[in-house]
Amino acid sequence: MAALKQFQMLTFMGKISAYEYYYSLAQLTDNTNTKTPSDNYVAFVWIIWEWSFIWQLKRVGIGNDPGGCQNAKPASCAVECLACPWPGMNILDIIDPHEYLFLFRYGNFHLERFDVSSGEKDPTLGKGLAYCVDPTSFCRHLQEFDKQIIQPASTCSNHEAAQDDKRMQNGTWYLAASRVGGVVCTRHELKLLLSTVDLQVLEELVRAWFSIQVQIGRRHKFGGRKEYQILYTTSFIYPMETESKKCN
Repeated sequence: MAALKQFQMLTFMGKISAYEYYYSLAQLTDNTNTKTPSDNYVAFVWIIWEWSFIWQLKRVGIGNDPGGCQNAKPASCAVECLACPWPGMNILDIIDPHEYLFLFRYGNFHLERFDVSSGEKDPTLGKGLAYCVDPTSFCRHLQEFDKQIIQPASTCSNHEAAQDDKRMQNGTWYLAASRVGGVVCTRHELKLLLSTVDLQVLEELVRAWFSIQVQIGRRHKFGGRKEYQILYTTSFIYPMETESKKCN
């Protein structure tokens, strides 16, 4: 327990990696290398992940729930942007919050995850509890709108973001995810909860628009507008467009 707390503090303050910390402990145990301890680095990394997740649940009070994290609501572990306008919370109900609300959709084409396991062998600790989309509602969205939203043709020439699916190399799948997208608060640069989504090939609009739809739906519950004017650019893969989206 003491080692986990020490590593967590060193990570926050000194950006120390798990590799550096673990093998520093190994050298402190036997610096002569005459009695080298067994290598438990992989187990240490797993323990750190579980430790961080348990503390995350404790901070938001889920540890006191008899049902555990299984009964936790979506995004219950995420930190909301306190500076964004929320009627009845930090602004008056008579003020239109969307006059001061600016959201930005971004994409990261360098974030990769190797295809080394599966959801059955390596299940996630929490599904949709923070900033990633809820997989259940996301899969339902894909089944309903995958064939309805038309993907525009790319006019970009030989750019990595516009290339074909790079998850496959030499006919073999080696990446489970090759790019992600999300929504951030433009003014405060804080990632919004339930907004990070796997884009798969290119910037599939059916996937990219889901994160925006979630944010509009959440604002709509707080007295949002029936119609939103959204200006977006898809990382110079497609031309900039302005569309009017209705929120039901």
